[in-house]
Amino acid sequence: MEPHTIEDEINAVLKQLGRDHQWEVEFVILREKNLTECKGCFGCWVKSPGECVIRDDAPEITRRIIGCDVVVYLTPILFGTYSPFLKVQVDRSIGMAHPFFEKVDGVYHHRRRYGKYPRLVGIGINDSNEPDSEALFKENISRNAKNMHSTIFDVHCFSPETDKHMIERSLERLLKRMEAIA
Repeated sequence: MEPHTIEDEINAVLKQLGRDHQWEVEFVILREKNLTECKGCFGCWVKSPGECVIRDDAPEITRRIIGCDVVVYLTPILFGTYSPFLKVQVDRSIGMAHPFFEKVDGVYHHRRRYGKYPRLVGIGINDSNEPDSEALFKENISRNAKNMHSTIFDVHCFSPETDKHMIERSLERLLKRMEAIA
């Protein structure tokens, strides 16, 4: 069956790139997971350092994230940011960092908890006519990459009308660059 949405197209391209480069590719569809919003209890910093105390799917997803070389956030761009499902997971992954701060590029961010963090790729599907949507999305990815201590990050935005071959070429260049920096 041929892909029928832009998300399907991008997933097909990522799967193919994984086969081409012999990468292990795992897809986690957050809307199918049991995710609860962060309660702000600081349990991930105090009670169980590095792991959220809420028992749902988020702690396991966070463990998978920290064990990856590259994490790809594929999300619709909604008001310049992530889908609600991705936003919940990003919030729930805050335990990947220490509660203490350090100054990075003139801005305060949480200190590292682990020695290695994944590179971050943000892929946004922009279905809006809002001119600032993509710029805000790119800024969110940039800030999250700094909080995740990603040594490199990149952002690509596509519209639902984007040609499949353009997606393929764009992601191929992006992932080759990620591979070269590894």
